[in-house]
Amino acid sequence: MGKKQKNSLKLPLILIGLVAIGLIYWLTNLAQHRTPPVDQPDRPPISSPEVLRVKVYYANKEYIQTGQDNLPRVLAMEQTLPLETSLQKQAEELVAMLQQNPEDIQLSNALRDDMQIEDVQVKEKIAYVNFKDKNLYGGSLEESLIIQQIVMTLTSLKGIESVQLLVNNEVRDTLLGHMSIEEPISRESFSVRE
Repeated sequence: MGKKQKNSLKLPLILIGLVAIGLIYWLTNLAQHRTPPVDQPDRPPISSPEVLRVKVYYANKEYIQTGQDNLPRVLAMEQTLPLETSLQKQAEELVAMLQQNPEDIQLSNALRDDMQIEDVQVKEKIAYVNFKDKNLYGGSLEESLIIQQIVMTLTSLKGIESVQLLVNNEVRDTLLGHMSIEEPISRESFSVRE
């Protein structure tokens, strides 16, 4: 064999040797970093934080369009809140959800975008929902649906039995001119079909 043929055989042998050494090194490290299945007890899978399932009520679009008394006026949409949230914070978050339009096309929000809820306070099992005195106009159906959405949603929380609607932090006769809001309103005030 000539010198040229010996040199041409050395290069592939060197490459094969380097690949083999690299493969052995990689397999050795892989085995060292693997956790032994027998020595460690099984751990439960990491679970998501616990949540509180709540209902947010919106106007039933079919009822609004047809006026059929056999249909429910409002329908519940299930939402979740962190379980460890205080009752005050839960009420605030539900009111914030009520101010958003529902994704379900069968639902409608009687709370118009131009109506502003300033805040909500929970005291002695009553949620006080304070509206700003702007754009508070509308028909009796709209007013009754707004009140029912708010009352049904907030009284679905354990710890809230009724809702007092306020305007500029004051008790008023009505919200939009049709239904009395002088006293706290409970969910029993509505005949609800769910």
